[in-house]
Amino acid sequence: MGAIMEMYSVGFIAVTSQKLSLQASNKDLDEYFKNIPEKDPETVHFMKYCMRTLGYQACGVYRFFRYMKTGPLDNSVMQALASIYAGHFAIFAEKIKGADINRTVAGFNPASLSASMFSTTALKQGGSVEGEWYDDKEMFEDPSRRVISIPVSESVYRIFRDEIDALKNKSSKILSSRNLKGGPLYGWYGLDEAKGKFNCVTAGIAVVLRILSDNRLENSREHGIDDLSKAAKRMNAFVKPLVEDGKGTLTPVLNAMQIGLFLCDNPGSLFRSATSAL
Repeated sequence: MGAIMEMYSVGFIAVTSQKLSLQASNKDLDEYFKNIPEKDPETVHFMKYCMRTLGYQACGVYRFFRYMKTGPLDNSVMQALASIYAGHFAIFAEKIKGADINRTVAGFNPASLSASMFSTTALKQGGSVEGEWYDDKEMFEDPSRRVISIPVSESVYRIFRDEIDALKNKSSKILSSRNLKGGPLYGWYGLDEAKGKFNCVTAGIAVVLRILSDNRLENSREHGIDDLSKAAKRMNAFVKPLVEDGKGTLTPVLNAMQIGLFLCDNPGSLFRSATSAL
């Protein structure tokens, strides 16, 4: 019996917004369900298919209990509520050897999730609050997750693992800005990397691009660097006009991940399909 090989990858994960009501958390499906009888046998069968195969849930309460089981109660409850309300996006690095998975995940959110809930008016008007990176490993327990996982070499994995761990440990300065005293800010609109203002999507993409520009990787021919760089740059190009137009980023990015947009060399009709829903 041969030795089990270790596999390494770096990537992105997104989970959809799921309010505390019966819905598929998909624009087209939700519209469909509004116009057909809820108790019709075919409707029930289709909803079960969506839940089982596509990961959509009938109620965000399911996610809430998943989070509570997998993390410290004080953090997990607030993160669950935040992800149910708005969805979430994070970056990860993982090593897999057989059934053993060693994964580190980090996502950007307000430093005080409870305080941010009382700042929604200010955030809607382009304001900001202090931001912080969290351990978001619970996202991989979420059936609605959409994942881009790029196979990389061990050395590339180790660099990303260490940088992501530093984000979670509050020791990273990777998103520090000359124009900003302190750490990066979290906002909904008026996002600006130069001013250190991000949401979960733009922060995750910015971190990956900055790690890739590190001297250790910038001109490297290590396995996976090219594919990871292409995916991150496509995501950045996709998000930029959304940010400039003051639109949300999470749902369009999640939908684009679902159809494989960021992994295509010539996206063409896939890009039009993803943007037509905005």
